[in-house]
Amino acid sequence: PIRAHLSPVLPPSRRGVSRRDHHAREIRAGLAHLQELADAVQFLAVDTDTCVIATTDLEACWTHAGPVLEKALHEVAALEVRIDPDMPRVRIDERCLSRAVLSLLVNAGEAMPRERPRELARGLLRAGVTDGGTAAYIEVADNGIGMTDEVRRRAFDPYFTTKIRGIGSGLGLPIVRSIVARAAGRVEVGAQPGLGPPHRQRLRVDTSHPGPA
Repeated sequence: PIRAHLSPVLPPSRRGVSRRDHHAREIRAGLAHLQELADAVQFLAVDTDTCVIATTDLEACWTHAGPVLEKALHEVAALEVRIDPDMPRVRIDERCLSRAVLSLLVNAGEAMPRERPRELARGLLRAGVTDGGTAAYIEVADNGIGMTDEVRRRAFDPYFTTKIRGIGSGLGLPIVRSIVARAAGRVEVGAQPGLGPPHRQRLRVDTSHPGPA
Protein backbone atom coordinates (compact mmCIF):
# COMPACT_ATOMS: atom_id res chain seq x y z
CA PRO A 1 0.00 0.00 0.00
CA ILE A 2 2.83 2.44 0.76
CA ARG A 3 4.40 1.86 -2.64
CA ALA A 4 1.03 2.14 -4.38
CA HIS A 5 0.35 5.55 -2.82
CA LEU A 6 3.92 6.73 -3.36
CA SER A 7 4.05 6.04 -7.11
CA PRO A 8 1.54 8.74 -8.17
CA VAL A 9 3.54 11.31 -6.19
CA LEU A 10 6.74 10.71 -8.15
CA PRO A 11 7.22 12.47 -11.50
CA PRO A 12 7.81 10.22 -14.55
CA SER A 13 11.17 11.88 -15.26
CA ARG A 14 14.23 12.67 -13.15
CA ARG A 15 14.50 16.14 -14.75
CA GLY A 16 14.00 18.97 -12.34
CA VAL A 17 13.69 16.68 -9.32
CA SER A 18 12.67 18.70 -6.28
CA ARG A 19 13.80 18.07 -2.74
CA ARG A 20 10.44 16.47 -2.01
CA ASP A 21 10.76 14.16 -5.01
CA HIS A 22 14.27 13.22 -3.94
CA HIS A 23 13.02 12.13 -0.53
CA ALA A 24 10.13 10.26 -2.13
CA ARG A 25 12.55 8.31 -4.31
CA GLU A 26 14.68 7.48 -1.27
CA ILE A 27 11.57 6.18 0.50
CA ARG A 28 10.75 3.98 -2.48
CA ALA A 29 14.33 2.62 -2.57
CA GLY A 30 14.10 1.84 1.14
CA LEU A 31 10.80 0.06 0.62
CA ALA A 32 12.32 -2.05 -2.15
CA HIS A 33 15.11 -3.11 0.20
CA LEU A 34 12.59 -3.99 2.92
CA GLN A 35 10.66 -6.08 0.37
CA GLU A 36 13.82 -8.06 -0.41
CA LEU A 37 14.36 -8.70 3.29
CA ALA A 38 10.74 -9.75 3.76
CA ASP A 39 10.95 -12.17 0.83
CA ALA A 40 14.10 -13.74 2.25
CA VAL A 41 12.54 -14.07 5.71
CA GLN A 42 9.52 -15.77 4.17
CA PHE A 43 11.83 -18.23 2.42
CA LEU A 44 13.51 -19.01 5.74
CA ALA A 45 10.16 -19.52 7.47
CA VAL A 46 8.71 -21.93 4.93
CA ASP A 47 8.86 -25.57 6.03
CA THR A 48 10.08 -27.04 2.74
CA ASP A 49 9.54 -30.76 3.28
CA THR A 50 11.07 -31.63 -0.07
CA CYS A 51 14.42 -30.33 1.20
CA VAL A 52 14.39 -33.25 3.63
CA ILE A 53 12.94 -36.23 1.77
CA ALA A 54 14.10 -35.75 -1.82
CA THR A 55 17.42 -36.97 -3.21
CA THR A 56 19.69 -35.50 -5.85
CA ASP A 57 22.32 -36.73 -8.28
CA LEU A 58 25.01 -34.05 -7.96
CA GLU A 59 26.47 -34.55 -11.42
CA ALA A 60 23.03 -34.39 -13.04
CA CYS A 61 22.12 -31.39 -10.90
CA TRP A 62 25.15 -29.48 -12.13
CA THR A 63 24.40 -30.46 -15.72
CA HIS A 64 20.92 -28.95 -15.34
CA ALA A 65 21.62 -25.95 -13.15
CA GLY A 66 25.34 -25.25 -13.70
CA PRO A 67 25.02 -23.02 -16.79
CA VAL A 68 22.69 -20.74 -14.82
CA LEU A 69 24.47 -20.89 -11.45
CA GLU A 70 27.91 -20.11 -12.82
CA LYS A 71 26.59 -16.81 -14.21
CA ALA A 72 26.82 -15.53 -10.62
CA LEU A 73 30.59 -15.46 -11.18
CA HIS A 74 31.19 -15.21 -14.90
CA GLU A 75 31.69 -11.44 -15.02
CA VAL A 76 34.20 -11.24 -12.16
CA ALA A 77 35.93 -14.62 -11.88
CA ALA A 78 36.55 -17.95 -13.59
CA LEU A 79 34.84 -20.90 -11.91
CA GLU A 80 36.48 -24.32 -11.71
CA VAL A 81 34.17 -27.25 -10.99
CA ARG A 82 35.43 -30.55 -9.58
CA ILE A 83 32.81 -33.22 -8.93
CA ASP A 84 34.28 -36.59 -8.00
CA PRO A 85 33.23 -39.42 -10.34
CA ASP A 86 30.66 -41.95 -9.14
CA MET A 87 29.17 -39.58 -6.60
CA PRO A 88 26.26 -41.14 -4.68
CA ARG A 89 22.91 -39.45 -4.46
CA VAL A 90 22.54 -37.02 -1.57
CA ARG A 91 19.52 -36.39 0.64
CA ILE A 92 18.44 -32.94 -0.48
CA ASP A 93 16.03 -31.60 -3.05
CA GLU A 94 17.70 -30.41 -6.27
CA ARG A 95 15.90 -27.06 -6.23
CA CYS A 96 16.93 -26.37 -2.64
CA LEU A 97 20.52 -27.43 -3.31
CA SER A 98 20.71 -25.13 -6.33
CA ARG A 99 19.42 -22.25 -4.21
CA ALA A 100 22.11 -22.86 -1.57
CA VAL A 101 24.92 -23.15 -4.12
CA LEU A 102 23.74 -19.96 -5.84
CA SER A 103 24.01 -18.03 -2.56
CA LEU A 104 27.56 -19.28 -2.03
CA LEU A 105 28.60 -18.41 -5.58
CA VAL A 106 27.11 -14.92 -5.25
CA ASN A 107 29.11 -14.43 -2.05
CA ALA A 108 32.26 -15.63 -3.80
CA GLY A 109 31.73 -13.12 -6.60
CA GLU A 110 31.12 -10.27 -4.19
CA ALA A 111 34.32 -11.13 -2.31
CA MET A 112 36.44 -10.32 -5.37
CA PRO A 113 38.18 -6.92 -5.32
CA ARG A 114 36.75 -4.93 -8.22
CA GLU A 115 40.22 -3.82 -9.32
CA ARG A 116 41.40 -7.42 -9.75
CA PRO A 117 41.52 -8.61 -13.39
CA ARG A 118 39.08 -11.42 -14.11
CA GLU A 119 41.87 -13.76 -15.21
CA LEU A 120 43.36 -13.53 -11.69
CA ALA A 121 40.04 -14.03 -9.86
CA ARG A 122 39.16 -17.66 -9.22
CA GLY A 123 36.27 -19.56 -7.75
CA LEU A 124 36.17 -23.27 -6.99
CA LEU A 125 33.19 -25.57 -6.56
CA ARG A 126 34.15 -29.04 -5.41
CA ALA A 127 32.08 -32.09 -4.44
CA GLY A 128 33.15 -35.45 -3.05
CA VAL A 129 32.52 -38.14 -0.47
CA THR A 130 33.70 -38.05 3.13
CA ASP A 131 33.24 -39.86 6.46
CA GLY A 132 33.94 -43.26 4.94
CA GLY A 133 31.34 -42.84 2.23
CA THR A 134 28.47 -42.02 4.61
CA ALA A 135 28.33 -38.33 3.71
CA ALA A 136 28.98 -36.04 0.77
CA TYR A 137 30.35 -32.52 0.77
CA ILE A 138 29.96 -29.58 -1.56
CA GLU A 139 32.21 -26.59 -1.03
CA VAL A 140 32.66 -23.21 -2.65
CA ALA A 141 35.93 -21.31 -2.24
CA ASP A 142 37.44 -18.21 -3.80
CA ASN A 143 40.61 -16.14 -3.77
CA GLY A 144 38.78 -12.97 -2.79
CA ILE A 145 39.30 -10.73 0.22
CA GLY A 146 38.47 -13.48 2.72
CA MET A 147 36.95 -13.09 6.18
CA THR A 148 38.22 -11.69 9.43
CA ASP A 149 37.73 -13.79 12.54
CA GLU A 150 34.86 -11.51 13.58
CA VAL A 151 33.10 -11.83 10.22
CA ARG A 152 33.57 -15.60 10.26
CA ARG A 153 32.10 -15.78 13.75
CA ARG A 154 29.01 -13.82 12.70
CA ALA A 155 28.69 -15.15 9.15
CA PHE A 156 25.44 -17.00 9.85
CA ASP A 157 23.79 -14.30 11.98
CA PRO A 158 20.59 -13.12 10.24
CA TYR A 159 20.92 -9.60 8.80
CA PHE A 160 24.67 -9.41 9.46
CA THR A 161 26.42 -8.14 6.33
CA THR A 162 29.62 -6.37 5.41
CA LYS A 163 27.99 -4.88 2.30
CA ILE A 164 26.31 -1.51 2.05
CA ARG A 165 22.54 -1.26 2.41
CA GLY A 166 20.68 -2.16 -0.74
CA ILE A 167 23.38 -4.61 -1.86
CA GLY A 168 23.56 -7.06 1.01
CA SER A 169 20.61 -8.35 3.03
CA GLY A 170 22.62 -10.43 5.49
CA LEU A 171 20.38 -13.43 4.80
CA GLY A 172 22.32 -15.36 2.13
CA LEU A 173 24.31 -17.61 4.47
CA PRO A 174 21.47 -18.06 6.99
CA ILE A 175 19.33 -19.29 4.10
CA VAL A 176 22.08 -21.72 3.07
CA ARG A 177 22.30 -23.06 6.62
CA SER A 178 18.52 -23.38 6.85
CA ILE A 179 18.33 -25.35 3.60
CA VAL A 180 21.12 -27.72 4.56
CA ALA A 181 19.81 -28.19 8.10
CA ARG A 182 16.43 -29.28 6.71
CA ALA A 183 18.31 -31.97 4.82
CA ALA A 184 19.97 -33.12 8.07
CA GLY A 185 23.31 -31.68 6.98
CA ARG A 186 25.50 -28.87 8.20
CA VAL A 187 27.46 -25.92 6.83
CA GLU A 188 31.04 -25.18 7.82
CA VAL A 189 33.30 -22.19 7.22
CA GLY A 190 36.89 -23.35 6.98
CA ALA A 191 40.21 -21.98 5.86
CA GLN A 192 42.28 -22.98 2.88
CA PRO A 193 45.64 -21.28 2.24
CA GLY A 194 45.66 -19.29 -0.99
CA LEU A 195 42.00 -19.79 -1.85
CA GLY A 196 40.03 -17.99 0.84
CA PRO A 197 37.76 -19.59 3.45
CA PRO A 198 35.56 -22.22 1.76
CA HIS A 199 31.93 -22.72 2.73
CA ARG A 200 31.40 -26.47 2.89
CA GLN A 201 27.99 -28.11 2.87
CA ARG A 202 28.04 -31.61 4.34
CA LEU A 203 25.08 -33.76 3.34
CA ARG A 204 24.07 -37.32 4.05
CA VAL A 205 24.40 -39.93 1.33
CA ASP A 206 21.20 -41.65 0.27
CA THR A 207 22.02 -45.35 0.72
CA SER A 208 18.74 -46.39 -0.89
CA HIS A 209 20.12 -45.26 -4.26
CA PRO A 210 23.40 -47.04 -4.96
CA GLY A 211 25.98 -45.13 -6.95
CA PRO A 212 26.93 -45.95 -10.52
CA ALA A 213 28.48 -49.37 -11.06
